[in-house]
Amino acid sequence: MKALKYYQIPFTGLKLGEHEFNYSINDDFFALFEAAPIKQGDLSLELLFDKKRETFFELSFHINGSVKTDCDRCLSSFDLPVEGAHKILVKADDSEVESDMDEPDVLYINLTTNHLNIAQVLYELIMVSIPYRKVHPVDEEGNSTCNPEMLKHLDRHLTDEEAEIDPRWQALNELKKKK
Repeated sequence: MKALKYYQIPFTGLKLGEHEFNYSINDDFFALFEAAPIKQGDLSLELLFDKKRETFFELSFHINGSVKTDCDRCLSSFDLPVEGAHKILVKADDSEVESDMDEPDVLYINLTTNHLNIAQVLYELIMVSIPYRKVHPVDEEGNSTCNPEMLKHLDRHLTDEEAEIDPRWQALNELKKKK
């Protein structure tokens, strides 16, 4: 796929030492991954590619920007700030199949490989940089910036559920308090 070539690094032509690569990540990048939960974003990547030996590299990723996602509280879309720094080691070995070898921060490639495509690694690092719970940020006064109509609706249902306590549970709670 032509779009993936943008994320290939031809490391065989690089001299030993540090090399810097910069990438812009936008909606076209996320379109490369069909099942991606994120479809829109505007991120920048600074990649420091440190070629230690012909068969060993250290990749330092610094991701900064935002992705468009839905708030887990009010379900409205918003731009979620994303920032992350990650290091990945790349080792070339003589095995025939590229594998993870059960080391999460080490990527193994075949000795005959002459380029490294970072698209999948980059996608995974972006997904890891997104917090588990995605909610609108608070404003300067500490108030939620979620959809106020949805928050009113949620508050109304939360207070209604708490007010209606089943009398059987109330009796059990009384027994619990006596202990």
